[in-house]
Amino acid sequence: MAYLENNPTKEEKMGETAKIKIVRIAPFLGGVEVEYRKNDPKGVYVKLVIKELVTDETVFEEIGYCTPAALKADRLTVDVDYVAEVVLLDRDKEEIERSNARLFRCGFFPGKVIDYIHPDDQTFIRSGEFIGSPHIVRLDDGSYLAAHDVFSHDGVIGHEALCRIFASKDRGEHWKFASEIEHCTAGTLFTVKNCVYMLGNSGYVDGGGDIVLYCSKDGRTWSEPVVIAKRSKTACFRPCPMTYGVHEGRLWFYTGVYENNDNAVGVISADLNSDLTNPKSWVLSDWVHYEPEWCNGVEKWFPIMLEEGNVLVSPEGELKILIRCNSHRYDTPVVKPENIREIVFKIDAKNPKAAPVFEKSFCFNGGLHKAYMVHDEGAERYVGMVNRITADEIWQRNVLSLVSSKDLETWQIERDLLNLEDIGWGENSWQCAVQYPSFVIEGNDAMAVVRTAINGADNFHNANAMTFHCFKNINDKYRF
Repeated sequence: MAYLENNPTKEEKMGETAKIKIVRIAPFLGGVEVEYRKNDPKGVYVKLVIKELVTDETVFEEIGYCTPAALKADRLTVDVDYVAEVVLLDRDKEEIERSNARLFRCGFFPGKVIDYIHPDDQTFIRSGEFIGSPHIVRLDDGSYLAAHDVFSHDGVIGHEALCRIFASKDRGEHWKFASEIEHCTAGTLFTVKNCVYMLGNSGYVDGGGDIVLYCSKDGRTWSEPVVIAKRSKTACFRPCPMTYGVHEGRLWFYTGVYENNDNAVGVISADLNSDLTNPKSWVLSDWVHYEPEWCNGVEKWFPIMLEEGNVLVSPEGELKILIRCNSHRYDTPVVKPENIREIVFKIDAKNPKAAPVFEKSFCFNGGLHKAYMVHDEGAERYVGMVNRITADEIWQRNVLSLVSSKDLETWQIERDLLNLEDIGWGENSWQCAVQYPSFVIEGNDAMAVVRTAINGADNFHNANAMTFHCFKNINDKYRF
């Protein structure tokens, strides 16, 4: 993309301390919330300053005490690029230091913005410019952690891999910055025995790396990474934040494998009672490569034909992977419904080293993009959130739908949860998206995070926000 001349934002060195720093920015319709951290006991007051990017005119300025550590500005104009800074002041209201500058554009966002990165913001440029891989977990105390990585899509920016983590103690009503994990991307959050873990990719420039594990008690302080599967000269790993399985006393996670310019499917697992921070506790399976007959004879056209697999236990007690298939080329966007398919692999739970075995594929309007599926124990159903195609554009991700199934094969569309296609939204399907959902079920509600591109995002894929949504009463009236 074309970067701004005289860009006021600057690269932030990961781990570098400052006397005051903006750690989270969350625009909304007519305003913005700016969260900061101070590291100077002399700081008593803070001043939030908002300027228009183009004119450099100050449009908002307000002084407050250092607590709470988030300030809001309102009465701002939509579709205008702004610059936010926080100034740390002493007790005499003399300036100590100015924070890093952050860009934003306020406007309507579906749900609540947890975190936001303007497409021209250079703050996280070592890792990238866009928000990806959202994931959410509920901790034992009822609070939530939500994470996303920062990625680049043009091959120019260095992929140093940064994961940002946020916490909510009130069911997603308010969010605060919790921590950052360096050298981690596409991470899955999960809990075992009062600890929270992050399983991710160490993030090398070719799109894959080692599988790494981090451990924390609260999501704010994390251990050093443990490498549980190390890349080789011919193969690297691409795990991603998907549903993982608990079966036969083991944790089971899907992982992609990138081998000799080709993508493969595997799993990595560990005994629930083992020391998960010991690499010897983990078993990496053999892997299997894509075959055209799995998807109506669609030949491989892209190195990554299969990705983003959910690990689920079937009604028969078998361990399965339901995985996305990239069956359509982006340069020929007309969709063939018969080729929108979900691929099913069977995992040998008795032999963690065995490669997944292809079982079948089925038509599934949701299989062209990441689908997130869980088992709703209360309703005895499988529930998923998918981007179904309602137009001919293969890239369409601006409709997020709720689906359900009794058998992991026959899926019923229950309702649309978010729909930017049919409400007359001013940005088309190339410009906006609500995609890559992750959710947990709490009672009758689904608590979800979504990778959202809207209000001037780079494009539908290169999202500028992670948003939170409480979808009410999802399991009251399943059609099955």
